[in-house]
Amino acid sequence: MSFVERLSWYRHRLKAMSLREVSHRLVEKWRIWTEGNFLEDIAALDHHDLNPSVPRLPLPEVFSAKIKQQLAKDARSLLRGEWQIFGWKKVSVGAPPCWHRDPACGVVIDPAIAAHRLNHRHLPDGADARTIWEINRWAEMTRLAMHGWLNHDTAAIRTAQLWLEDWCERNPPGMGINWTSPLEAALRLINFTWFDALVAAAIKDSSAEHTRLAEKQSALVKRIVPIHAAWIWRYKSAGSSANNHLLGELVALVVAGQRWPALEKITCPVDHAWSALSHEVLYQFASDGGSREQALHYHLFAFDLAWQAARAVGCRAGDAYDRL
Repeated sequence: MSFVERLSWYRHRLKAMSLREVSHRLVEKWRIWTEGNFLEDIAALDHHDLNPSVPRLPLPEVFSAKIKQQLAKDARSLLRGEWQIFGWKKVSVGAPPCWHRDPACGVVIDPAIAAHRLNHRHLPDGADARTIWEINRWAEMTRLAMHGWLNHDTAAIRTAQLWLEDWCERNPPGMGINWTSPLEAALRLINFTWFDALVAAAIKDSSAEHTRLAEKQSALVKRIVPIHAAWIWRYKSAGSSANNHLLGELVALVVAGQRWPALEKITCPVDHAWSALSHEVLYQFASDGGSREQALHYHLFAFDLAWQAARAVGCRAGDAYDRL
């Protein structure tokens, strides 16, 4: 994009913004300037303060043999690095995956570039941020944990943990393509919340193997949950760009905040996040339940996210529950 084209884009963007959003953008710049201190000041989370009922898992016996067989088949493909992204596109990502590579075109985005210096809308050599983000949402690790829980495969769970450990090593906070969007951090945190619940359900006894898995999981929680929650809260979307992005970010704060109550020390109380999310649900969904964004795929995406949060808060859901 040329300088003139960028100037035109920003001019149109500015016309769409309210004074409130302009103010927010200035604050956003200040947050970038002070990011180093922010990362240093995040307190360690007391992740042992846990609400094990969120998210709520079904009873294992409700799953048919066919579902368990499908999970086992999916796990074999995932462990070979053969994934299916966007629900249909088969790609080879590696095992562990190359977290910064667009598997559709093979372009790798330098992970050593600060996230705020990357323009994810215009990546080099035809790379698409959405394709890279898709393999970094941790849905596949959660799938492995589902298999590990229902099919008693602790080796698959440990592999998923190793991949998450690898992700943390290769994606330090604030660096690279995977920290350019607070929504992407939110989707990772939501999936990790399910992952943690599935791992806990799979390692019920005190055997040496299960004890090691529990220790590794506790270390992952400490390494992943506080920074993701704090990052989402600090950089959450606002104004004309919000749409389902803000909704997804608030869902992550609600769902994770319900599981780890101590998160409110570095983000906000769950009731605060749920109140803001309720407003978004009523704003983004019409009274007949249709999405105001007028796109069926975003309708399902936003509904699925909001429904997770509504289930997490239970009887507090109120008008937002009725709308959903």
